[in-house]
Amino acid sequence: GGRGGAPPRPALEQLLGTLFVHSLKNELMPAEGPASDRSEWLLRCLGAPSCSVPVPTFQVWCQFEAQTLAFDLREGSDAVDVGAVKVKSFELVREICPPSASPQDPEGFGSLCRIASLFVGRALTAGGTSAAGTCQVWVAEFDAALSLIERTATAVLKASEKPAGEQLKGVLEPALAFLQQVTMPAVSFSGTLEHRRMEFLSHWAVFYKHFDSDVVGQVLQRLIHVIESPPAEDAVKL
Repeated sequence: GGRGGAPPRPALEQLLGTLFVHSLKNELMPAEGPASDRSEWLLRCLGAPSCSVPVPTFQVWCQFEAQTLAFDLREGSDAVDVGAVKVKSFELVREICPPSASPQDPEGFGSLCRIASLFVGRALTAGGTSAAGTCQVWVAEFDAALSLIERTATAVLKASEKPAGEQLKGVLEPALAFLQQVTMPAVSFSGTLEHRRMEFLSHWAVFYKHFDSDVVGQVLQRLIHVIESPPAEDAVKL
């Protein structure tokens, strides 16, 4: 059980799945709602919602969330400070994901990178077909997965650099593996996704001094390629 008789904290994978779904930005989701396979996956990531009625699709859950928020606003509830909730969520992730000796540890920074990599991999490779018949990569999920780890990673790296040693290794190895996953090609081109990827690569720059020059060179090549050769129909706007 938890401290003080509180219920035990969910397993890290379950907790991160819930935070991941709550990090999705509505403006990056399809206006008509996600396709069935996408909806089912997001509901599995979310876990069992606290609702008195069934939640058959992710779109229905989003509607329930919007109704709850509207009610809280009308009642003047303090619970509507979404920004503060997200800050607390990131602080929680940082607290429970310290540097770990092995990426296979059930908890710790290595597991955070591994789980976030799974979210990124699914987002890059599981694009569905839009109403217009074009293949679309899952931009919202890609963005949410990066948001889940960015702030925590920089704080963990800073804490592990002094004194440097085995703890630093436990940060750099999973951070490099996550970087490699993020730079994998997407199933289809999206200017929004590539812009978000460039933001991440810039944010991840604090790690580059610890990586081999070949790794940094590959990152630079990726940036240059996207900037110089974007498809004309969906160019990256800088």
